[in-house]
Amino acid sequence: MIYRTTFILLFVSLFAHSQHSEKSLTDDPVHGGNAFSMFSPSISDPSKEWSYTPKSSTVIGVPFTPKPVQVTFDGAIYTREAELCFFYGKNNQPLEAFQKTYYQGWLPIIEYDWSENGLNYHIEMFGFSLKDEGPENSVQFVKVSIINTTSENQNSSFSVATRSSGKDHRFGKSSFNENFNYQFENNTFIRNGKAVYTFEGEPVLFSVKGKIYKKPFNAIESDVKEETTVGICSYEKILEPNETVEYEFKFPRVPVQSKNETLFLSKMLAANYSDYKTKCISFWENLIEGNGYFDIPEKRVNDSYKAGLVHLILATRSNLDGTKRQGSGLPYDGLFFNDYVDMRRIYDVAGLHQFVDINTQWLLDNQNEKGMFLDPILTHGKEIMASHGQALVSLANHCLYAPNESYTTRVYPTIKKAVEWMQKRHNENPNGLMPASTPFDAEMIKGHYTSHNLWCLLGLRDAIRVAKISVKTEDAKLWTRFHDSYNKAVQKAINSSAKEDGYIPTGLYEFITGEASRKGFKEFRTNQDWENMLLVYPTEVLKPTDTRVAGTLNHIRKNKYREGIMTYRNGMHLHQYATTNLANQYIAINKQKHALLDMYHILLHNGSTHEGFENMIEPWADRDPDPIPAPHAWAAAKTSLLIRNMLVREYGGSAGVEENKRDLYLFSVLSPEWVKPGKEIKIINATCE
Repeated sequence: MIYRTTFILLFVSLFAHSQHSEKSLTDDPVHGGNAFSMFSPSISDPSKEWSYTPKSSTVIGVPFTPKPVQVTFDGAIYTREAELCFFYGKNNQPLEAFQKTYYQGWLPIIEYDWSENGLNYHIEMFGFSLKDEGPENSVQFVKVSIINTTSENQNSSFSVATRSSGKDHRFGKSSFNENFNYQFENNTFIRNGKAVYTFEGEPVLFSVKGKIYKKPFNAIESDVKEETTVGICSYEKILEPNETVEYEFKFPRVPVQSKNETLFLSKMLAANYSDYKTKCISFWENLIEGNGYFDIPEKRVNDSYKAGLVHLILATRSNLDGTKRQGSGLPYDGLFFNDYVDMRRIYDVAGLHQFVDINTQWLLDNQNEKGMFLDPILTHGKEIMASHGQALVSLANHCLYAPNESYTTRVYPTIKKAVEWMQKRHNENPNGLMPASTPFDAEMIKGHYTSHNLWCLLGLRDAIRVAKISVKTEDAKLWTRFHDSYNKAVQKAINSSAKEDGYIPTGLYEFITGEASRKGFKEFRTNQDWENMLLVYPTEVLKPTDTRVAGTLNHIRKNKYREGIMTYRNGMHLHQYATTNLANQYIAINKQKHALLDMYHILLHNGSTHEGFENMIEPWADRDPDPIPAPHAWAAAKTSLLIRNMLVREYGGSAGVEENKRDLYLFSVLSPEWVKPGKEIKIINATCE
């Protein structure tokens, strides 16, 4: 059911766009280097957008780019093929931009401003595909503006250069080769016959730092290393009071043939910055706001919802064979069933069904002959119970959000086979649960995972709903009987496993942790609260009033929260997006204060382009998720989905099996600041079941 309505409430703003700043991170503008390992709040500038992680990473570019285009904490653009970096002032200071922002708060056009000696600098960068070119090689457009704000003439200096990798917080192996040859030609810097970047005007050219360019050179003779800046263009201009100077650069994701100015290079040289910026803005506005979205009277929250979708979409990839797929973002190129279940849901509720359709074959291909879904990344070809339920939910639930007879016909045999596999496991297992598993990820226990059974029960419920709308009457009846029996088994297991305080643990009945569960695994590495609390949303296995729901949430909140968010490895590391698992339960049980606090703490741990991380940060320590950087696409999906559920959500009827008991809830959680006179909250073109 798709609601094409605009809901308006009169409301206000809360999360003050809090903001922070920078200090020099390196003494050597050419070779880079780490300046500190502990990040003090004093490095943050309160006049700029807040970034939890000082060495922040974000991305720009286009959907389905084969590899991500990273924008680093120091404002460099790193593609793994090359890096474009920037320097300013008389001392050739490297740019520091960890509080960089997206244009208008959410559009993937990086902006950053800074000042020195009366000169105000502004840099802007974005990626877009050239006309009639695909996503395989987007061009990164960069524009720098410098204005003299004083009443006297001021000398301005700005330089751009390239290198293979600045190394510090760059992710992905660079293409550096000690046999590289370099040269300047026709306002283009060329490496091994391919254009790395183009520039304008008549800057002073340097081969490497301190060495004027005179002729082509190679890496060995100039002692060029992976992190050495080469091909430096330096601009100097005396600016009169209020005078502005601008410089533009173009940087293809992959260097392009320069011989005789190939068609691609000719297009790139002719591409007008303003025209492509307009195209970029129009593309993303049509994509995100052209479907279902929200207007929330608090900029940080409003932008986080849209930017989350942007980060998720920028994690899509093109394969070598031309097919397209979803990825997991900067830290992981692959895709996991358990990540995708949330990605798929936010795409569907945002009306972005085309990003679901590209992954259908991937799900179909990863079901074995028995009917079991095997996550290729988690199980490595072994028959391990991992994310069968999540895969089934992803396939079946899409039918409810984007009704399409062709799609349903295509996936129904796979859904049926998956249900039959579950029914066989239920019948043969003495306790009626899905098979026990081993520590492979997430909860890390040996035994019957609570989450596996929650997800499988939800998958079965979605399958029954698909059978009904497909008029597969016999399947619907058979699966409903199976559901009733399986649900009883799950309820019995929960009853038996719940602790005195109501806490429902990671495993049902008896399970093993620590070294005994897997050789070499210490206790702290196992028995992680992960999805054992998904008792009400989205599964609806327990009623919101069930005391064990609150008991589980209270237990985890008391023992596992640090800095206001969830942890992993039993408190050792923060885990930002796992917090959404609890926040969604709070929405469902009408604990609005806890849901709101969790949402704000999640956003507090985002970067300045609303990028979220996974884990590896020790609580109250360095705020650095290295080596698993933001933006993480699952974090983006879960954050946007949480904000959506606060305003629009479906609930009831045992996750929809009893259709007449299914309801649509609007404005379940609202900040007190949003509901002040004169403020508006809008739900625009909501897509629902």
